[in-house]
Amino acid sequence: MNVGTAHSEVNPNTRVMNSRGIWLSYLLGIGLLHVILLSIPFASVPVVWTLTNLIHNLCMYLLLHLVKGTPFETPDQSKARFYTYWEQMDYGVQFTASRKFLTITPIVLSLVQPVFGQWGVWAAVVPAVSGRLYLETLLTDATSSPASTPSMTGPTLWSTRSP
Repeated sequence: MNVGTAHSEVNPNTRVMNSRGIWLSYLLGIGLLHVILLSIPFASVPVVWTLTNLIHNLCMYLLLHLVKGTPFETPDQSKARFYTYWEQMDYGVQFTASRKFLTITPIVLSLVQPVFGQWGVWAAVVPAVSGRLYLETLLTDATSSPASTPSMTGPTLWSTRSP
């Protein structure tokens, strides 16, 4: 029952990244995280850039690729519970503007970190490893999106029919 919902989408997760101002809010959130980390008295600028990059990549991994389902009650027989947010986004269509934006942002953050920090071992290794793991996850999820997998209209795990 969808009493009191204002959206017309079956699954609102599919259109969130296309909402007005969400990209700006996302970038402002990264900037706010960086400013909060800069306010730590004993942290140097290179350490803060490294922490900003690591925290961003960890949060995006957890929110986009690890947690399955949707926080909304969906009328689609709860099919969304089998997919991560990355798989639900843009109805599973690959190479949309939102997916490109979310792919390019950690790359740019990894390139900005050594420029504004000091060029050291940690400034080069940490974003490279973190960014590679994040991009590897993106590429892995791209091959298992709902648009490329068969629909789940047949018998599922909770089906009561016997074979």
